[in-house]
Amino acid sequence: GNILEQLELVEPIVTEANPFGGAEARWVASPVQTALAELVRQIDGRRRLIVVAGKAGTGKTLLTDMVVRVCADKGLSTRRIDRGDLADVAYHAPSDVVLVDEADSMTEPTAQTFLSPDGKTATTCVLLCLPTAVTRFCCPDTYVVDLHDLSRSDARTYLLGRAKSIGHPRLFAPDALDLVIY
Repeated sequence: GNILEQLELVEPIVTEANPFGGAEARWVASPVQTALAELVRQIDGRRRLIVVAGKAGTGKTLLTDMVVRVCADKGLSTRRIDRGDLADVAYHAPSDVVLVDEADSMTEPTAQTFLSPDGKTATTCVLLCLPTAVTRFCCPDTYVVDLHDLSRSDARTYLLGRAKSIGHPRLFAPDALDLVIY
């Protein structure tokens, strides 16, 4: 039969589970958990500029989602900018924390606006970028958080744990799992 028949699905896959809280939180990969804890510590300390550096696929966008949620739980206002090339349009609205995903794509004048302590509209700016762009955002008070890759073992544990959490512990065939975790 086809792949769906082979899975022997007993229950539908649950997609509404909140990955940021409760029992689901343990499935968030450890490098993301570590980075989140450090980001929250720096935001609580009112650090002006934080740069999160990670390769593509390490979880920068997921981390952004998590920081927005933690800030909301703390009563902090946030502004999320999904792409650096859109940051100049959204920068000037006041908030406690502004997060810029894909900050690599910021124009140089916009990057200088974020780096300058003059005229800031947020207590903390978090710029998420590839490691190659970190030097672009460094100034005397920049704090850099490195977001590391998952080890193969952690990636396997993460995927198997997520499959189990949705009621399908045998969702991945061993060779399929090896293809996903390269």
